[in-house]
Amino acid sequence: MKNSNQLSLHNLKIKHYIQPIIDLSNNHVIGYEFLLRSENINNPELLFKKASQTNQLFELDMKSIFQAIETINSHFTYFENMLLFINVFPTTLMESNFLQGLLNIISKTVIKANSIVLEINESAKGMNIAKLKETVTIYKKHGFTIALDDVGKGDSTVMALLEVEPAIAKIDKYFSIDLATSVKKQEIIKLLLQFLKRDTTVILEGVETIEDLMMAKSLGVPYGQGYYLGKPHPLITSS
Repeated sequence: MKNSNQLSLHNLKIKHYIQPIIDLSNNHVIGYEFLLRSENINNPELLFKKASQTNQLFELDMKSIFQAIETINSHFTYFENMLLFINVFPTTLMESNFLQGLLNIISKTVIKANSIVLEINESAKGMNIAKLKETVTIYKKHGFTIALDDVGKGDSTVMALLEVEPAIAKIDKYFSIDLATSVKKQEIIKLLLQFLKRDTTVILEGVETIEDLMMAKSLGVPYGQGYYLGKPHPLITSS
């Protein structure tokens, strides 16, 4: 009988749903986040947990990222002139052979590095921030855009913001929930916008109601993502 924690990447069928990121000033789509889905394990968090338990997190992350790039390339007219947010674990970024593999696969496509946003999708807690900063600098030199996900969620994200200096900061969905009625959350959003406005583009995640959306707009949040603005969905094009 197989161990329930076993995970075979060879037999794993994966695909990506896309979720739009919206310019709140005009409701235009400026990009898409690629979200991993699997027929084998429905819950993405559980999938990554199993991969971590079996020391296959790097391999799964690479499989997901490279497949996302292949999907973009095969539907390039749909994604042209869009920012393409691809999730990546910081440990993957720091793997010695990942950057070269990424550059190799992109070189075989029509995709430009500056359209790819590498979204660091895990709290930097426990990470070697100095090493992450050094690594991110190299990716930036190759033209990739760096985003930091879940800002405000962990106790180390402020340190990561200061050291990594991402081009994009995605504020955790916690701050969207009941934003319209929570004065404290409104004040935090104001502080984050003031802190980040000089060098970093801000995206508010988890926007799920018209009331919270209107409050985000009134606070000056420039970009948003969430179910109210567009649910994750399979890629369907006429091509």
